[in-house]
Amino acid sequence: MNELWQKIGQELNMNEEEFISAIGTLHNLGYVLHYSFSSSLINNYVILDPQWMNDSIRSIVTINPEVTGFIEKGWLYHSDCQKIWPNYSQSTISFILGLLHYFGIAVPVKGGKSLIPCRLPSASISISKEYPFYGKIKRKFEFNNPLPNDIFPFIIGSNQLYEYLDTLHCWNNAAIFGDDHGDRILIFSEGKNIFLIGKGGKELTEHITQVIQQVLSSR
Repeated sequence: MNELWQKIGQELNMNEEEFISAIGTLHNLGYVLHYSFSSSLINNYVILDPQWMNDSIRSIVTINPEVTGFIEKGWLYHSDCQKIWPNYSQSTISFILGLLHYFGIAVPVKGGKSLIPCRLPSASISISKEYPFYGKIKRKFEFNNPLPNDIFPFIIGSNQLYEYLDTLHCWNNAAIFGDDHGDRILIFSEGKNIFLIGKGGKELTEHITQVIQQVLSSR
């Protein structure tokens, strides 16, 4: 933000505090977008056209014939980003990727790629039987209505969980999480319920439970 103030605020004869306050007000009114509590990569940008951001992200999360081939089974390879956004500079593409990670739409993974949970294939209805070694049900969340389709991708994409995510075993309605202690938890949605199944892993179970509750409470 200091860099932005030096470029713009000083020309407007505003001190840094006034500039930050003005940007915050314009953000709250929806005229511009600025995410002050994010990483420096995002914090140094003010989006003057909110619709531009929506259009950029929509290219990833919707089935767009022009870019579908670049997101294969939920995987976005960063080397293909220039093909998805051909008119964007590399710095702008890095900013868009930062936004996707910040909002939990994409999960950063080593090897120059990101996981897009909402574009993952669905797990089979017998997923819990395919991984019987995970033992008994540890948690069960029951709801009055079927879960919205975007709930589970937000859980998988949570910034608080991605370090535990087994990226080889995740779908848009199920995922396996593990920690350094060897604990493994399978979570999956079925109808009006979300289940956590595993052996041991009390700390990991509680952590996943808290994230699920946060996601649900924000809906």
